[in-house]
Amino acid sequence: MKIKEMETTMSINACNFFLMVSIWDLVSEVDDRLIPSREFSSFLAHVSIDLDLVRLCNFYIDQIKVGEGDVLLLRSSRDSSRVLVFDLFREKTDQLDLVSIGFICSPALRIGVSEMLFRFFNSCSTQISFSANAANGTLRDLVNESSYPRAHGTHGYAQQLMYTAP
Repeated sequence: MKIKEMETTMSINACNFFLMVSIWDLVSEVDDRLIPSREFSSFLAHVSIDLDLVRLCNFYIDQIKVGEGDVLLLRSSRDSSRVLVFDLFREKTDQLDLVSIGFICSPALRIGVSEMLFRFFNSCSTQISFSANAANGTLRDLVNESSYPRAHGTHGYAQQLMYTAP
């Protein structure tokens, strides 16, 4: 079977997306000011999630200490089954300001979401990981509201779940 034929016949029911990038990939600097990533902003609009990326970046850099950082969980204004999550924990050895971003959606949205998130990931200067899965244990743990507060990091930081963006 040729690759082109495989592309049109294979189907992965991936509704769980998980990325690790630098917080700086969510914004760009233009004329000494930060502006939101065009690719990630398009994704947010597509899934109806309101988030100020510049404010989130500033909060992460200015307010979160190394060895700390909570999880931000946001739901779409159109469909509460669309869940966006950011793990903002700052590892002690991290020099790239890495964040984990997860998104869960319905099968009807998966193709458009996959394309948009992959386009965003390809635009990032710090590309650590991108996955699209039918199920993702790490993402499932992050969105499990009953598991908070939870110990995270080498010193057992009590990670909290935030429902509103800073």
